[in-house]
Amino acid sequence: MPESFLETTPYEIPKPEKKKWDRMALFEKIRYSCSVFTEAFAPFVDKLEAKVLAQQLCPEVGVPQTLYVVSNGQSLTQSDLEPFQHAIFKATHGCGWNVNMTPATRASEINHCMRRWNGPYSRREKQYLYITPRFFFEERLECFSGAVTMTDFKIMCLYGKPVFILIKKNDVSYYIDPTWSYVVQAHISGTHRVLELPPLPFDPPAQLDTMLWMASRLSRLFECVRIDLYLTNKETIVFGEFTFSHAGGVQRLALPLGHQIGAEWTYTRPGSTIEDT
Repeated sequence: MPESFLETTPYEIPKPEKKKWDRMALFEKIRYSCSVFTEAFAPFVDKLEAKVLAQQLCPEVGVPQTLYVVSNGQSLTQSDLEPFQHAIFKATHGCGWNVNMTPATRASEINHCMRRWNGPYSRREKQYLYITPRFFFEERLECFSGAVTMTDFKIMCLYGKPVFILIKKNDVSYYIDPTWSYVVQAHISGTHRVLELPPLPFDPPAQLDTMLWMASRLSRLFECVRIDLYLTNKETIVFGEFTFSHAGGVQRLALPLGHQIGAEWTYTRPGSTIEDT
């Protein structure tokens, strides 16, 4: 897909009346947008196509190497898995539909996953409905901190501007200011239990400014998108995914913060005007 096409394709969602939109908090707007995403958004959430699009939008960002794409209807054997014992098996069309491969992973497990995942990821998040299910093996990255699990920097952007960074560490979700100067909010991952603001989970990486610049480049076509980036043990920045419906729009920021950030997602793109209705 040529970048000229990317730049001219509309990626704005249809909205309710302006007065209603202006009253909504950030995650209310995200939850609403889930139901109105068009087919134009689908390539960006297809895990294979997204890597190509990311490098078109920001050639400086790395992408994980795709090792093998499973043929449609293919049933894998144990010998098929041997080259991928330290890779990640992924579905193109869902969030969390991954398997960290090991020498003990059985072909029957992977074939079961392909049968179970061979359908729409979410009927509520419309952008996924336009993706044809596919499955592939991808290289496994090594984390900059030496941790077993990669730390991803989930950078929420509005109109190409990073507004917060979400880091998950030790079952706590930290919403961090883009300057890495303070925690905006923290809660137990997978819950709505907000914590007293703890210290920052770790010092800012030396590559933080570059990551924010890359997130800005990758998000510039959209009203609201979360850009997930990884920092590897080789200190390279690698693209993870575009996420338009963070947590399905059910993960709230505490008031009044949710409304303060939500107000930055305006009814029209900054610079344009519209009659108040």
